[in-house]
This record gives sequence, C-alpha cells and structure tokens, in this order.
Amino acid sequence: MMARVIWAALLMGVVIAGVMMLLTFGGRASQGNASMVPFMVSLVMAMTLLPAAYVVRAMMYRKSAVDGVVPPEKFLPANILFMAMIEGPMFTGLVMATVMGELFPTIVVPVVLLVVYVLNFPTGRVMGPRLANPYEMPTGPSK
Repeated sequence: MMARVIWAALLMGVVIAGVMMLLTFGGRASQGNASMVPFMVSLVMAMTLLPAAYVVRAMMYRKSAVDGVVPPEKFLPANILFMAMIEGPMFTGLVMATVMGELFPTIVVPVVLLVVYVLNFPTGRVMGPRLANPYEMPTGPSK
C-alpha cells in the first residue's frame, strides 16, 4: 500500500511540474542544432538509468527473496529506488525542454519515461499471496 502512495505522489509531482513548465513555456526563437544537446543528454540518461533501474530492482528482489517471495520490508526500498531512477531523467528532460524553449524533440524522453513509470505500478505480486492481517481478531473459540 505504501509503495502505491509513494508511486502516486511521485507521479503527481512530475505531472504538476510538467504542467507548470508547459504553462510558463515561452516559445523562444529556435536555437538550431543547440536544441539537440539537451535531447541527447536526456536520451543518454534514460538509456543508462532505465535498464539500470530494472537490474537494480531485480537484484534487490533476488537478494531478499525467501522461496521466491520478497518480504514487504524489502519490496518498498527496491521500488522507491526504481521509481527514483526513472524520475531523474524524466525531470531532467522537462527542465531542459523548458530552458531551451523548444518542446520537440526534448519532451519525447520525459513522455516515454512517464509511460514506463505508469506501466510499472507497484502491484506487490513479488510478495506472493496476500499476507494475513496481523491485526485481525481470531474467530475461533477462545481457550
């Protein structure tokens, strides 16, 4: 549950920041080939951090899994790190698009990363079947 709240909060932060940057976006004069530099920086960040995020999360899962089930206390840090590694290049692309004053092609990388981020909603499947509620009252006869 906590991973979903963090996921939603990080998503809202990116969406709100993106909307604010677009609303304050001033269509400045084209800077020619200079506009490709921020795009390439965002692209390189995305191409290195996105696969690394998947690898790091898988390594954290494998390291802590017991009988193929990841405990909840290890699931959350692995996913927080995964989300942060995706959000870094996403914000970088948004900022660079705003600074350069040109949306295309710089905005392509943040949009693709946003789709990847949304598709990686933390479902908790790696934690196995639903855990019993420790706060649930016993229903059997009392001794």
